Amino acid sequence: VQLMLQPGMTVSGRIAFDGTGQAPTDFSGARIVLASSTQGSVLSGSAMGNIDADGKFRAPDVMPGRYKVQIIGLRGWRAR
Repeated sequence: VQLMLQPGMTVSGRIAFDGTGQAPTDFSGARIVLASSTQGSVLSGSAMGNIDADGKFRAPDVMPGRYKVQIIGLRGWRAR
């Protein structure tokens, strides 16, 4: 069996807030988690990335698939 390997994708973006509360001004302690939403797949997994102080994030080595986004470390806020 010959396997062709390739590097994972990088998912990047910026956190935005939609609400009436005071949005955090420093995100440096928060992390983004991409949890696989594919049920029953052998290739399911998760990826994690850091969020910088400005709210920009980057999660490297992400396998193709569908993911649920979670933010860890921002009390009082959740991903929509």
